[in-house]
Amino acid sequence: MNKIVNGVVIGAFSFFVSVISTFPSTETILCGGQYIGHHTILTAAHCVQKSLATQICVQFNRTELPVTFDSCTEGYAVDRIDIHPLWNQSTMAFDIAVLSLKTEPKYTVPMDLPLSTEYEAWGTPLYVLGYGLTHSGGGGDTLQTFPLRISRDMVVLPPADFPLLTIQEKVMLVAGDKRLLDPSANETMVYTDTCQGDSGGPLFHWNETTNRSTLVGITSWGIGCGQRHFPGVYTRISAVLDWIRSETV
Repeated sequence: MNKIVNGVVIGAFSFFVSVISTFPSTETILCGGQYIGHHTILTAAHCVQKSLATQICVQFNRTELPVTFDSCTEGYAVDRIDIHPLWNQSTMAFDIAVLSLKTEPKYTVPMDLPLSTEYEAWGTPLYVLGYGLTHSGGGGDTLQTFPLRISRDMVVLPPADFPLLTIQEKVMLVAGDKRLLDPSANETMVYTDTCQGDSGGPLFHWNETTNRSTLVGITSWGIGCGQRHFPGVYTRISAVLDWIRSETV
C-alpha cells in the first residue's frame, strides 16, 4: 500500500472510504477507495486480489483511524468484487477493482468520472488523499491531502527486484511534488508523495467553484517515498472508463 508523505491534515471528503478486511478475525485497513455512485467503490486491484467479498467492508467519513476496530457494523458490506480483466501483478498495469456495495451509502457525495483527458495535461495541479506520515515505513492515522502535478519529466526507474515495473503511459499516470519541476530541486529534499498505506485512494481534480471532485487516477505503486526520481504512479482512469461503466450498469 502507499502512504502520503508530507501531507496536510484535512476534514472529511465524503467520497473517500477505508477498505477494511474482516479476515481472518482482526479487522485491518487494506487500502483507500472512492465512491462514484450506484453502489460502487473504486480501489486498486492489488488491494483486494486475494480477498472475498464477504471478507471486506468499507467505511466512510473516517478522518482519524482507531488503533483497533470493534466491528464493521458502522460500515457497508461488499456484495461483489470485480477486478479488471487485464490486471497484471508483474507490471501493475490496469491496477483497478470495483467493489459493489449491498446497500447505497447515505449522506455521501460521489466523485465524478472524467469526461475527457483535460486533467491529465503536464503540470496540471491535482490532489491525493490518504492516511499519511512525514516519512516512509510507518503507519499514519490521520486523513491528509496534498497537491501534486502531472509530469512526464519525472523519471521512474524500475527497481532491480521488479524489472517489469515500468511506466505504461496508456494506462498509468505519473504525479509528484511540484517542487520536482524546479531546476533547483535536489536529492536531499523530502518531497510530497504517496507511499505505503494509501493504495487505492484518489488522484483527483477539485473544482473550488462547484466543490466537486473528479477522479483522474488511483494510487497504484511507487519506489520508496518522497524521493526525487521516484514519484508516485497512478492507474489512468480515462483508460478504463468503458470497463468501469460496464461494471456499474
